[in-house]
Amino acid sequence: MDIALLHTHITAVTLFLIFLAFKTVLLVFKKVTLLKTIRNKTKLIDSLLGLAIIVTGGYLVWIKGTIASYLLIKIILVLIAIPLGIVAMRKENTIGALSALMLFIYLYGVAETRSLKFKQEAIKLLVDDAVADNILENNVEKQLIRGCMLYQALCEECHGKNGNKCLYNAPNPFESTLSQEAKSALIVKGKGVMKGFGKILTNADIAAFLAYITQSRIK
Repeated sequence: MDIALLHTHITAVTLFLIFLAFKTVLLVFKKVTLLKTIRNKTKLIDSLLGLAIIVTGGYLVWIKGTIASYLLIKIILVLIAIPLGIVAMRKENTIGALSALMLFIYLYGVAETRSLKFKQEAIKLLVDDAVADNILENNVEKQLIRGCMLYQALCEECHGKNGNKCLYNAPNPFESTLSQEAKSALIVKGKGVMKGFGKILTNADIAAFLAYITQSRIK
């Protein structure tokens, strides 16, 4: 069900964006007659898509249990963009329509990168003097601490503290029977709903993460 609602949310956002973009182009080029015809035929669809975005998005936030700062701002902007786009079309307001369109394009980028800056940033080291990869690789205690930090920052939201949350059918990483190489590839490239973290994790990070889930499984 979680995955179905996620896909429904993505579909609703995509369709709303496509319709808004098309009607905005008509508005910019002053194709008023055609715009009115299309707007009248899609009025109900626009409202239903907007409602679907809010309902499914709200549910997806609720099941996660926590709201990251980027996600909170995204929610606020969505609540602004949807009515702005609908009202702008009704009043044939070019500036309002363009503003709504740009907001949605921006929000799409935020959703894809999980960042307000469109850039996935490396997870900062919070362990004293663990500022170089070789320190992590040669200090088991710091490596496990780093692995735990990474799990909490990147994985706990969907997998849960002990791996049993199973959001979006996410498997328990602590019970995985995959090889270390396969686990590493999964972390880097991602799979299905899970996005890859290859751009923000170093090799030492990945080794620390694997060491943490392996050690936790043994315990």
